[in-house]
This record gives sequence, C-alpha cells and structure tokens, in this order.
Amino acid sequence: MKARLLSIALLMGAGTAFSQGEHTLANGMHVYVIEDHRAPVVLSSLWYRAGSSDEVGGKTGIAHMLEHLMFRGTTQHPDNDFSKQVNAIGGKLNAMTTRDFTMYYEYVKRDQLPLVFGLEADRMTHLSLSPKHFKQEKQVVIEERRMRVDDKPAARSDERLQAMALVSNPYHHPVIGWPSDMHHYQLADAKEWYKTWYHPNNAYLVVVGDVKPKEVYRLADHYFGSISKTTLPIRKPRSEVEPLGLKRALVKIPAKIPIVSMAYLTPTFATISHHWKAYALAVLAGVLSSDEAARLPRVLVREKQLASAVDAYYDPYQRYRALFQITAVPVLGKHLGEVEQAIDEEVETLQNETLPLSELARVKAQVIAQSIYQKDSLSARAMNVGIPVACGLSWRFDKRWVSRIQAVTAKQVRWVANHYLTKQRLSVVYLEPK
Repeated sequence: MKARLLSIALLMGAGTAFSQGEHTLANGMHVYVIEDHRAPVVLSSLWYRAGSSDEVGGKTGIAHMLEHLMFRGTTQHPDNDFSKQVNAIGGKLNAMTTRDFTMYYEYVKRDQLPLVFGLEADRMTHLSLSPKHFKQEKQVVIEERRMRVDDKPAARSDERLQAMALVSNPYHHPVIGWPSDMHHYQLADAKEWYKTWYHPNNAYLVVVGDVKPKEVYRLADHYFGSISKTTLPIRKPRSEVEPLGLKRALVKIPAKIPIVSMAYLTPTFATISHHWKAYALAVLAGVLSSDEAARLPRVLVREKQLASAVDAYYDPYQRYRALFQITAVPVLGKHLGEVEQAIDEEVETLQNETLPLSELARVKAQVIAQSIYQKDSLSARAMNVGIPVACGLSWRFDKRWVSRIQAVTAKQVRWVANHYLTKQRLSVVYLEPK
C-alpha cells in the first residue's frame, strides 16, 4: 500500500512572511532568493528543466542516470570530490530526478555558499563522463530500480497503472526507466543528455536561508554569469489522447497483500486556463481522504470494514495532464471488487449531492493547515518556488494556494467530480498476490 502522501500541492500553500527576490543573469539563468534568518544556514538548490518527461524511447531513465554521474567528478574536482568538500564543512547534499526537473541541493553554513556555487558551476560545464564511472553507476541505478520497484509489489502495480492510464503522455514511462532501456544505456546517451539540457538558460537557482538577496545575486553573477547559454530544443506538445473508456489490468506477482488502484485522467495547473478546477480537485481529494474523518476512511475502514487503508492523491503541479488516484487495501476476506464498488459509491454520492458547507469548511481548513505545517522547512519553501517554475508557472504561484482553496465552492467540487471522476477517464489495476 502506498503510504499516505500529501500532494506536492499541499506543500505549496500558505503565503510566507519571509521576503523573496528574483534576479536574471545575462545568460538567462534565473536566481530566486527567500530570506529566513532564524538560523545561520542556507539551502542552495540548482534546478534543471529536464526530467523523465523529456526522454525519448529507448532511453527512459537517462535523466536519473546522469543525476548519479553528476557526483562522479569534473576535470577540476575528480571523482566524488564535490561530496567530500561539502561533507568536510559539515554540509549535506543530495539530488532528485522527477518527471519535470532534476534538482541538486546542498545545506551549508551561510559563509559556505561561495563554495557550493563554485562546485555547481564547475559541474555544469566540466563534468567528467568516463567509461569506468558510467559502468559503475549503471549498475547502481539498475540495483536501485530492483530495490525501489521490482522488489516492491505496490510500486510495480503503480508503475503498470501509470503506463496503462497514460498513453501518449510522457508520464507513461517511469522516472527510473524501464529495465530493458537501463541495461542498454551507452555512455553516449549520458553525454547527449548532458550536452542537450545542462546549460544556464535551462537552469535556475533557488536559495533559501540566512542570506541577503543582493549578495546571492552577486555570487551567482560571479560563478555562473560567465557560462555561455545555448540554443535549447523546442519541446513539442505531448498531450494525452482523450480516453475512450474504462481500462482494467490484473497484476499477479508475489505479494503479501492485495491492492486496488484507481486513476482518473485530470488536468493540472499547467494544462488548463481555469485554475479553479485544479483547486477544486485538490479539495475533492481532501474530502475523500484528508484525514481519518474523511469519507473513504470513515466509510470503507470504520463503517463497512472493507479496507484496512485507503488514500486519494492528486498533484496539480505537473507539466502535463496527470492522474487523480485512489488506492485501497481490502481487509482479510474481502474481495478487491467489493472495495472498488464501495469507492464508486462514494464518488457517485459526491457527483449527485452537494457537499454540506460544514464538511467543506472542515476539509478546506485541513488542507490549508497541512500546507502551513509543511511549509516550515527550508526545503519546503524551495519546493514552493522551484516546482511551479519547472511546470512553466510563475515562481510566485504558490502564494495563491490559501486564498484559492478558501474560494472553492461546494458546487465546484461537485462539478469536477462529475467531469473528471468518470468511468470514461478511469483506469483500474488489481494487484493479486501470486
């Protein structure tokens, strides 16, 4: 069972009292700064607008592969020297690859920001891609896939759900890549990805912490300003074909528990002009499973005792259309079909009846409270800026979250339930233990 996840959108919410600033270098690289003077530390994150959704057939997962290679050294800083230097000053570092971006980050003392800027600027232009390191990291990512996906039934089931539900959408492919593609990676594939996407005009800095914007801008100009921009590929539209009806799949693999996963094709902020629909879908997800008092846990778990766990998940911060997912684990002796039918009944109730105002107010308060609670860390505030930018939205987009959630009406929640949570848009996967 996928653990209860807060949508990234729920980390995007409450407006912050911390001052923010923006600066653009001559080479097109953007720099965003959020001040937070509570502690003498800073989070520096460098984002590249290149993720798995930019990959081509036969090379799925190459964005993640290059993320690993970015730590293997440059001509100036040989193998693993980047990590050694950051660790030596008591800092922490890591990276992440998603569908829409690849991001590298470091937590350091405020006076060490010049060091990490210099290291990041160096590997933006002088990465050493040797056959030895490539072979080693190729085995690492193959093993990572085995541990994170192949050995986890819920992850394998979800991977098949995404692939079935999304046909022409690049989210059809897993971020980590398909096994056959991973085994056939060539060094030239990694070099091509690096040469295509790793440029200042395809990157942006998000710096959060005990800093002053003007000082950060000065450092960014010094370390990144001299790097030449390039002509980037033009991304062609890759919209999902309209669904033709209900799709089903059965996954029979060794597993301890059965799972039913349901996914509806829905819009995101980046794919619609009327953003209220995405906010209403976020509230709808909250109505279904924001807490233990939400409809699915209350009805399926406590009242009908059909499921031991149930979740609804929706993330509107994605570059392409995505999925509104509901996942449930039946209790011992209950069939997956019974659980699916009970979920259908709750969805139909929301389609046919207007949400009581008291329940709507409670759910909106819960959604907003979750977003405020999650926003306290430096990393969450960096995400609040970086993720909307990766989707093609304004870096200030997250400031709208609270007011727009508060503005959602019961009529709007019912409207999105009727238009998007339909059988026409639905894909269902049953995971049955083999």
